[in-house]
Amino acid sequence: MNRWQGDPGNTARAVRPWRQALLLAGVVGLAYAGALPNGFVWDDRLQIVANPHLEGAAELPGYFVQFSQSLNFPAPQLTYRPFFLVSLLIDHAAWGLQPFGYHLTNLLLHLINTWLVFRLGSMLAGSPLAGLWAGLLFGLHPVQTEAVDWISGRTEAIAALFVLLAMVCDWQWSRSQGWRAMVWGAATVAATVCALLSKETAIVLPLALLLRAWLTGEGAPRPAALRALLVALPVVVYLLIRLSTMSNMIQSASERDWGGLIVTAAAAMLEYLRLIVWPLNLTAAHDFRFLNPTAGRLLGVIAGSIGAAMALWWLRRWRFVAFGLMWAMAFLLPSFALLLVGRGYLITERSLYVPMAGLAVGGGWLAARALGALRASYRQRGAAAGWAGLAIVLAGMAWAVSTRHQAWHDELSLWIDAVAKAPASGFARHNLAVELDRRGRAAEAVEVLRDGLRQVPDDLEIMVTLGEVSFNLGDVPTAAQLFQSAMRRDDGRPDPIVMARAYYGWGLVQYNQGSGESARRAWEAAIRLNPRHAEAALALKRVVGP
Repeated sequence: MNRWQGDPGNTARAVRPWRQALLLAGVVGLAYAGALPNGFVWDDRLQIVANPHLEGAAELPGYFVQFSQSLNFPAPQLTYRPFFLVSLLIDHAAWGLQPFGYHLTNLLLHLINTWLVFRLGSMLAGSPLAGLWAGLLFGLHPVQTEAVDWISGRTEAIAALFVLLAMVCDWQWSRSQGWRAMVWGAATVAATVCALLSKETAIVLPLALLLRAWLTGEGAPRPAALRALLVALPVVVYLLIRLSTMSNMIQSASERDWGGLIVTAAAAMLEYLRLIVWPLNLTAAHDFRFLNPTAGRLLGVIAGSIGAAMALWWLRRWRFVAFGLMWAMAFLLPSFALLLVGRGYLITERSLYVPMAGLAVGGGWLAARALGALRASYRQRGAAAGWAGLAIVLAGMAWAVSTRHQAWHDELSLWIDAVAKAPASGFARHNLAVELDRRGRAAEAVEVLRDGLRQVPDDLEIMVTLGEVSFNLGDVPTAAQLFQSAMRRDDGRPDPIVMARAYYGWGLVQYNQGSGESARRAWEAAIRLNPRHAEAALALKRVVGP
């Protein structure tokens, strides 16, 4: 089989791969150097600054037996990512609470992953030039900035590291015999286990290995299926353990609006496609909401699914492009599973980090093929024009990456940027108001929240946050009205964490007015909604005793 189906030429083979790797490291490293002076933002405060579980190696065993991302969140977590905690423990031991070191680790992880994409693209396409473009596309795409600039976003980079290692090892496994095949097979399974301990998206690795076998045209499908089956064994064990810890949440999943779930997931997939093709208005908070399953939307999903299947069938001759698209869809699917239990954000840019690896391999092949076609048709002038065009695209991407560093500089700049780009996002306004209030700018926080309620009058998070800030300012009547309005609001999908805050705030109002019994009931309701609500538990002890 001719993998190129139109070879772009041998010009790249004259360039040594190690020089291309150095070029990748220099270009991508320079683009992301602006993130190194940034501070701790968003969940970094809980996961790093205020996390008592990073104080020493004695905490290490707990990372692997507690099903929580940081062991320090105020609410139960669906995530199990012990390798993320191990990386924070190492950084904490080396750097303390100096954010520079943590950002340096993120950058190094991104550079390693960029090299692995380069390596994978070179091997699969049989051309270092295709690998070079794949690495540049992966390393410089602006949508990657959330996973790299945000310290707590490194779960994506760690997972990608082991996913890509598994792909490279599987490639060697398929071409080895005897004891070498056993070594590469063991390495593939080990990388899969490490990927599962990094992020849940690794459950689709067996499918990714089958896609790789299809891409490279392995003649006998049985060996590829057997390799995928061996890799699937730890995935099955992992899923059984994880499902046993989520039994209560799975029961609630049976009550979900399946029509709305399908429509919302399809719309989210389109938004992710938009972020990949046209990465403008990048933000930490996308105002993307759960959609009701109208007949028109359901028909649109059916038509879109048929169209996507036809497009993939048409692209089967361009296997690298089809591989990239199917890889991206496969690694995005686990993130939609959070919709089943009503947790998580519907759109997060960091969720595209691993999917971008496959897309970059397909894009690198396409770029190299285009350069080969230009060279064949227009000789040196055509090749020069092609290189110039690609260089302009990459320069624009690098510029977009550098501008995102400014938004991620600190907590205030992050949420000012988010509110400007998603003014109807209650999540963004909540975080901006909290940061303004923390800086002693409560009046500005109130105005930010009131403006949000004018735009989205029924937004639960804005309502509760405004109640909290009003209570802190001594405006108890306004706080009471907002908390009551929030508690009465039930659209069938209330966020239990935000609702717990509403009940806790109402308890404070009642306690302030001398009604201890009403306060007790409110705080008990808050704890039922969020068993890890520390403030409600402490307040309850004051009323009823230990």
